[in-house]
Amino acid sequence: VWENSETLWTDFIKTHPNHHKGYASRGNYYAQNEDYDRAFDDFNMAIKIKPEMPRPYSSRGNIYSMRGQLDLAMADYDKAIELDPDYPDVYFNRAVTHSINKNYELAFADYGKAIEYDPNNMQAYINRSYAYVEVGSYDEAIADCNIVLGINPNHQDAYLYRRIAYFRKTDYETALNDFNMVLRMNPNNGMTYFNRSLCYNSMQNYRNALQDAQKAISLGQQFSQEYLDKLKKKIVG
Repeated sequence: VWENSETLWTDFIKTHPNHHKGYASRGNYYAQNEDYDRAFDDFNMAIKIKPEMPRPYSSRGNIYSMRGQLDLAMADYDKAIELDPDYPDVYFNRAVTHSINKNYELAFADYGKAIEYDPNNMQAYINRSYAYVEVGSYDEAIADCNIVLGINPNHQDAYLYRRIAYFRKTDYETALNDFNMVLRMNPNNGMTYFNRSLCYNSMQNYRNALQDAQKAISLGQQFSQEYLDKLKKKIVG
């Protein structure tokens, strides 16, 4: 009996040293356990043995991306798609890299492909909504968040990006509703108090803005003293 997948695939490699499956599978085990250096070495071996297999390229690309070697990550994702154009996960991974590089139009195309293969891929919608916010396409960002909330009404990231979009649209009342929803689900979310304080400030509700700022500070967030002093002055008139 093998202790875990590492020992299983290590034994397989000993008896099948020229088979790509052992290295690819052990690499997946290492990656899942955040042992990325050993995972990287195994993916390299899998590619060396069988360079026509797409998955090791995608997996190695993920490690390159985490290391900040985005050009190498992109090359591996491109190769994986060249070998298998119907490989949905790699479109998502490549979209993330495009977003990091601020190549948002390319990111939209790849998120679209990932969603085409899996219409319930909530993370693809969430990531695409963030990219839409970054380019000022707030209605599109809201639409993606609404799709996610239709799948999972308690998805906090969907409320997060939707409220950012509403805030950027200066629709403060609707943004406030999303802040309140998140705090009902997670009443100790300091960042939400932080952002709701900014929303109240934009609505000229300075008393609530100060209360939220103080609550955010008690939960580990930081505000400048200048911001707090300005709120206090506005409250007293």
